Amino acid sequence: MRSIAYYFLEFIFITSCLSCDLESVEDTSGCDFDSLLLVNPQTGFTVADENCGLEVDKRTFEDQPYVFYPNARDDLKYTLIMVDQDDPFTEDDNDFLQWMVINISGTSLKYGVGEFYGETLVAYISPDPAEDTCTHRYTIYIFEQIFSPLTFPELPDLRSEFKINDFIENVVPKGAFCGPVASIQFQSRF
Repeated sequence: MRSIAYYFLEFIFITSCLSCDLESVEDTSGCDFDSLLLVNPQTGFTVADENCGLEVDKRTFEDQPYVFYPNARDDLKYTLIMVDQDDPFTEDDNDFLQWMVINISGTSLKYGVGEFYGETLVAYISPDPAEDTCTHRYTIYIFEQIFSPLTFPELPDLRSEFKINDFIENVVPKGAFCGPVASIQFQSRF
């Protein structure tokens, strides 16, 4: 019969082998990680690695886009977080939270996340830069979830109070939320 200490050491060994890195997204471009495909389901317009960071009309993604991650692993789940990094109504270190979906299967990401995959924590809202503001950067990040279930931190009451780095650093257990592993960015203005 094995002792509790044996099982504890086995758990520590397994979790240390399976843990992964988490990177701050502060001061990164939405084009710095493995590439996603962002597709307008009505028109087929696509933002990909080749045109990442492209400025588009704000109506281009008025409807929720499909997000494809061809390198997603079938055996993992993922989290999608979309932020507006330039919203003038947020504090300096805040991002405006546009969309968040957790527990997305790797298979779903390979074939495109539409409306019914994963658990939507924050519903999609389309880009809507205010008049007389600068060009806004809209970035979608994908994070791997290597353990399940995860405990996600509480979200703020207002989308403008979201701090992506604080959020990703406080997912529990530590080492089970990795990345970002992929991202894509587009820009838009009023």
